[in-house]
Amino acid sequence: MMAAEMPDPARKPALAQIASLLGAPIAELEAVRPGDICLVGLFEDHADGLHFGARFAARQIRYASQAERATPSAGIAPGILDLGDFNVFPLERERNRAALIRQIAALVERGAVPVIVGGAFAMGPILQQVLCRKEPGDVRHIRLPAANEPTMPSDGTHRMAVTIDMAAWQQGAPAGERPLAKLRCAIEGLPPQRIGAAHLTGLAPELDLCGRHESSLGRLVLEFLVAHLRKARA
Repeated sequence: MMAAEMPDPARKPALAQIASLLGAPIAELEAVRPGDICLVGLFEDHADGLHFGARFAARQIRYASQAERATPSAGIAPGILDLGDFNVFPLERERNRAALIRQIAALVERGAVPVIVGGAFAMGPILQQVLCRKEPGDVRHIRLPAANEPTMPSDGTHRMAVTIDMAAWQQGAPAGERPLAKLRCAIEGLPPQRIGAAHLTGLAPELDLCGRHESSLGRLVLEFLVAHLRKARA
């Protein structure tokens, strides 16, 4: 019988870094500073029952981000953090809403901009409510794509809770076409300094394990959004 190979104590194990959204550093709430862009996953399916797999969107975009970058966090601008996923209670509507409001408010109160990835469509009113608590006044919920308009004009005088609905954009595009140019134009048409929170939704990647299809598209749109938000820090 062959003797078992003894481990070499001088050899360090090669551990893969945990996948994160856009390869951003993984952090906790205590590390958040004013002006930070905080990426957070929402492990929750859509209530309409037609978009099973929405809860996996953040996970799959993390995988797609890891595949895109050989070294996670390389080339990532400071002030962009992945805070993991929210604690949610999908089967208890009121408890779930209260938990989301509490967790999003914790980020907004620190002066950060939460960017929620995946999950249900109905985050807009919650984001709007939280932003009103932080800065009373005119806080609007803007959803892209806007009805009958490729972009959403703004006078830049109000705070915005922005929802980017990927399902609507893909349904409105010709077969085989990814409407990235129009979507990027719509995002860049909003004044970044007035965006208080954002939600990337409408993704249901399910078994898109390689991140080559819907997950990769979601990663690109998330990159557009984060790059635009960073202009407010310049």
